[in-house]
Amino acid sequence: MKQFKLKIHQQNYSDALLIFNTSDLPDVKTFDLLKIHHCNGSANDFVLVQVISLKDGEMAKDTISIEATLAQSFGLKVFQDVYVYKTEPEDVALDLFEVSFKDQYISRSDMWRMKKTFLNSCVYIDQYLPFSGIRAQVSELWSNSMKVRCGYITDNTNFVLRSYTAEVYVFIQMSSEMWEYDAYGYLQFERAINGFLKALFKKWKQKKCCHELTLVLFSRTLYETQDIEDFPIHLRDCLRRNYQNQLYMDFYKCVVQTERLEDCTSLITTLKRLFN
Repeated sequence: MKQFKLKIHQQNYSDALLIFNTSDLPDVKTFDLLKIHHCNGSANDFVLVQVISLKDGEMAKDTISIEATLAQSFGLKVFQDVYVYKTEPEDVALDLFEVSFKDQYISRSDMWRMKKTFLNSCVYIDQYLPFSGIRAQVSELWSNSMKVRCGYITDNTNFVLRSYTAEVYVFIQMSSEMWEYDAYGYLQFERAINGFLKALFKKWKQKKCCHELTLVLFSRTLYETQDIEDFPIHLRDCLRRNYQNQLYMDFYKCVVQTERLEDCTSLITTLKRLFN
């Protein structure tokens, strides 16, 4: 561990995330991992940087420079003292690496190539990942069952892609239990709407999702009669028999179909109106 004075540089000055003099860190080699954190801060609140090249950056003695966007993301301020020390990949390896994207199509082959591209590299939360014209952003990083802000991708890291503009189908079964009360006096339908759906739509809004939503209410009616002749002719083609040889008919009500709504909370009122 060594103490340095921190400077910040822009991308038009250098594309490197970290600039330092090799004489200040003689033991550091290409592709080594360096942890950097404030001297008066927690050792767990660090930024992880991989050394890409050992070209001297014409820095003053015991001075390093970090790219401005990265420094801002981790709250590193110019001219403050920071500690810099090497770390091993297994100590900062990620268990899960989650990437989100929007208004794009990514194939299975794109997913596989993206993971191979960023293998054995450092990633940061909210980092934009340029890859074959795909606009993707790091949304979550997990290590040792905890959320982290940066880490190292290894062969054992799980790679997850999440779309904020997917096609989502929600089917709600209007069974007889929907009209029953729970122990607190709420209808099961109210629990489904005010509990599950409201929480789901709230999370979509927080994540700024814009899914194409299809929401369908469906139900199955069982009939006591066993004679299909008891039904009108125009309904007989809709009747089916279950494993107990009972006649039944399925009913569907499409509330919304492939609609892109930035705020889905208005559907709660629509569903309550349909229920009543």
